[in-house]
Amino acid sequence: MQSNNAAAARDPRIEALIAKAEAATWPADDAAFWSSRAVRPRHISRAKYRAMVSQIYHGECTTLAVCKRLSDEIPDPLAARFLALQADEERRHAQMFERYLEPLGGIAPVDPGLGGAFARTLSWDGPWQAVAVAVNVILEAETIRLLLRSPHLFSCPKLRTIIDVVTRDEARHLAFGRLFIAPHLAALSVEERRRIYLWVLSLWRECIYTPRGGVLALVLRFKRRRLRRLWDGHNAAMCDIGLVSEGETVAA
Repeated sequence: MQSNNAAAARDPRIEALIAKAEAATWPADDAAFWSSRAVRPRHISRAKYRAMVSQIYHGECTTLAVCKRLSDEIPDPLAARFLALQADEERRHAQMFERYLEPLGGIAPVDPGLGGAFARTLSWDGPWQAVAVAVNVILEAETIRLLLRSPHLFSCPKLRTIIDVVTRDEARHLAFGRLFIAPHLAALSVEERRRIYLWVLSLWRECIYTPRGGVLALVLRFKRRRLRRLWDGHNAAMCDIGLVSEGETVAA
C-alpha cells in the first residue's frame, strides 16, 4: 500500500487537477447575477421544477459528506488535498443551488429513490474504495450527463451559468476518481471487488428504477434500452479502473 501512496503523491496528473481547482473562479458573489430572475421551462410546473433542481442540491450535499469521510479514511496527503478542495467546491455548488431555489419556494425533499441510495452510500461499512467508486466514478459521471444532456429541463440562463461551473468542477472530480482509485482497487481481493461492484449496481437500480410519479421520472424519461446503455457505460468505466473484468459485469 505504501508504494501506491508514494506513486499517488508524485502523480503530476493529480497535481494538475489540484492546480486547476485552486485557480477556479465562482459567480457566487456577483450581485447582478443573483438579482436576475429564474426562468422556469413552460412545460414543467413550478412544484416539479423546484423538486427537480432540489435533487441536484441533495446530491451535492451527499458528495460533500462523502469527501469528508474519504479524507479521514484515505492515507494519502495528495488525495487529502484534492478531497479538501472538492469538498469546498461541493459546498459552493450546494450553496448556489440553494440560493437559486429560494425565490422558487426553497429546497424540496429528496426523492425516495435517491434518498435511499444516498443513505446507503454514507452508511457503507466496507473498504473506502466502494464509496469512492460510487461517488467519484458513477455519481459524478451521471451528474455531468444529466446537466449537459437535458437542455429542455435546464434552460434557464441563470441556472445554465451555475451548471457551467458545476460541470467544470465535476469533470475534474471524475478525472481524479478514475486516476486515484485504480491502483488502490488492486490491493483488494477479487471477492471484495465483486462485492463493491454489486453494491454499486444496487445503488444504480435504486436510483434509476423509481416508482412511477417520483420526481426522477420527469428527468429519466428513458426506455429501458436507453438505461441499459447508460449502465453499459458505467460498466466500461469500472472495467477501466480495474474493479471488475468485462466478463464479470452484469446488465442493469
